[in-house]
Amino acid sequence: MAGQAQVVITFALKYGPTIGKALADLVAFVKANPSLPAAVRSRLADITRRLNAVSKRTGAAKITGMLDIIRDVAGEASADGQSAVDAGPWITRADSIGRRVRLASALPRADQKKALALLMTETKVALADLIEALAPVGPARPAVAPAEEL
Repeated sequence: MAGQAQVVITFALKYGPTIGKALADLVAFVKANPSLPAAVRSRLADITRRLNAVSKRTGAAKITGMLDIIRDVAGEASADGQSAVDAGPWITRADSIGRRVRLASALPRADQKKALALLMTETKVALADLIEALAPVGPARPAVAPAEEL
């Protein structure tokens, strides 16, 4: 258990402060690149919309909502054949976190808050990893064609 706690703490320190910025960057990226395939644009927009809805929840419900998004988006990406995302590992990862959320919910309130905070960080990391996995392969095209050199 100490090894898992260390992994979560490492994730928290590395990614915790940047998740909000990453989502803002994602929205800006989608707006700045109208040439993205429609499937990628709609999937990324759906993630943003659903995260906004989940953000109104608290504690375990918020984590569970984010895990549902991960499962759904990974399944859709795997099924459409346009993405290299394999749903299996993402669903397994989300299920693992979900089981630990259920266990943490049974803890006394003080311990529950600590455990859920670590699980929230791990969930945010999984979501950020999925967003990165959904990014189109290869260099992004510029939003505006560069001016011809004289």
